[in-house]
Formats: sequence, C-alpha cells, structure tokens
Amino acid sequence: MAASREFRCPYCGAPLDVTPDSVIVVCRYCGRPSLVASDVDAGSVVMVPALKRDEAARRAVEAARRKLRLRLRLKRAVFGDPDLLYAPYYFVDASLRARYRARVKVTYTRTVSTERGATTEVVTKVVSVSGDVSYADTIPVLARRAAAGAAAEKLGRHYLSTRPKAVPLEQGVDYSTAKAFMAAEFGKARARAVALRDAVDELLKRVDEDAKRRARRAVEHPAASAQVLDKTVDFEVERADVSPLTYLPVWLVPYILDESQYSFAVAGWDGAIIAETEPVFLEQRIGYIVSAALAAGLLGGMGGAVFPHSLIFGAALLLAGSAIAFALGARVTKAFEVRA
Repeated sequence: MAASREFRCPYCGAPLDVTPDSVIVVCRYCGRPSLVASDVDAGSVVMVPALKRDEAARRAVEAARRKLRLRLRLKRAVFGDPDLLYAPYYFVDASLRARYRARVKVTYTRTVSTERGATTEVVTKVVSVSGDVSYADTIPVLARRAAAGAAAEKLGRHYLSTRPKAVPLEQGVDYSTAKAFMAAEFGKARARAVALRDAVDELLKRVDEDAKRRARRAVEHPAASAQVLDKTVDFEVERADVSPLTYLPVWLVPYILDESQYSFAVAGWDGAIIAETEPVFLEQRIGYIVSAALAAGLLGGMGGAVFPHSLIFGAALLLAGSAIAFALGARVTKAFEVRA
C-alpha cells in the first residue's frame, strides 16, 4: 500500500491539516496560507476581501424587496445562511490588429423612372474592400474549465468596472475563509490562450462590420443589406499581458419560498447582485400565455394576409409568430428563471 503524502507548511515546516477538498490551508502554527494541489505559488496570488456575512444577507433581502413580485410575498420567504465562495480568475490585457480583404454582397432598392411611371427594383452588387481593424480589451478568464457562464462573465466584468483593491493572499485569508476557495485548474499560459481565442472572435466580428460599412459606402447606400461572402485576414497580437491569479469573492444567499429554494449571487466586495434564481409566479405564466397567443395571432394573421402577395415575407411572418409563441409557451412550464 502506498504511503499517504504529508503536506507541510513551506514557511515553518509544520504539518498542514489537508483534506481531499482542500485548496488553501492556513498553517495553525505560523498562520500563513498555502495552496494545495496547485502549481501556482501562493506568494503570487491575490484576493479581494469580502463583505461580512450579515451585510451580504442584507443586500440580498434588499434586492428581493426591489422586485415587486417578490416584495408582495416576502413575508413567506425564509432566507438562509449565506455561503462564501472565492472564484479564481486571470485578467488578460489583450490588443490585436488585423489587415483584411473581403468580398461583400450588397443589396438595395432604387427607384427607376419609365414611361409607365416610377418603379422600384432590387439591385445586388459584389464589392471588394480592404482595411485595418484593431481590438483591445481586458478579458476575464475563470480558471475552471466547466464553470464558465453568464454569471462568471458578469462577476469578472463587475470586478473590472469597480476595481476593488486586491491584497496578497497571505494578508487576506484566515481560518474562517480558507475553505471558501475554489481550485484553479490551469495557469497563465492556458488563460492567455482562452482570452486570445475570445479576442480573435471579437476581432473577426469587427472585420465583418468594417467590411460591410465600407461596401455600403462604396455603393453610396448606407442602409443597404450587406453580407460578407469571403475574406482573408492577417492579424497580429500586439499585447497579451496576464494578471496574477486573482480570487474574487461571491456570496450565495439562499431563500425558500413556497417550499422551493432559490438564491441570489452577490458580488463579495460591494454587494451587487450578479445572478439569481427566482420563481415563476402565476401572473407571469398568464402573461406568457396571453403574449404567446397575441404573437401567434397577430403575426400569423399578418403572414396569412401577406402570403398571397409575397411568399417569402408571408412565410417569414408565420415562422416568426410560431417561434415567439413557442418560446413564450416554454417559459410557462418553468418553475424558476435564472437571471444574470
């Protein structure tokens, strides 16, 4: 049988109380934190101090009171004890530049005078354009492969917009918060690759927008419909600086209403609501049903009326009515909604 591994404090050499779930362990002898199961040096990690537990709970209750539907039922809601999590992020300061060539199909209508009077005709042209586009942004990267999502993106962006003070890990962590830290699953190299992938996607979107704008300008029709047929893009990364591993606090505040549990995710440094799950009430279901019926009826009726005159436009209206009605109908069956 293999011997179990003993973890010792790198500062004083004392044994550390490590469990299978440990990410950061505070030495009970010297009081300094150590990262477990990570290649990142604890001395290069920073964290944002968190609000007190009571303050996080108060912010969640205030958020519930601001929602009319919840405020009317707040006496039936029971708020639980908030849980603190520290999520690991890298922030990549990226700058890219691209030179491109593209062919763009531009479609517009024009009025032509004939012997029988003015008529409207559709004109389609293929225009070749070229240009330079740049993109620069600071991109938050959650250092966990399976936990990314709208709420994680919003937490990272909220940090960038508020810029709370971050402190070295050993100054901010203590015994009460050590178990709140989530493990970072990758380092700076992968964070840089993830950020650049997103940055290239945004750069290519800007290339398409710029190409369409130049093509519309070339045919002197700024409101024309434009479609990029093909393009050649050469880009270079001018800057991709990665921050230290940064732990951001988030409080999860649960509440029970009508025997079901929901929650608020609260930014740990200023109490802003990052995400929430909330019940779908009866009046919302009725609203969804009425809206679905109106969408199907109005758009479907308009599509039926237009169909004999314009096959494509009539079919588009019928499909739009069906799609909106289906989307609203699906929300009727949901027990809760997630908002981020």
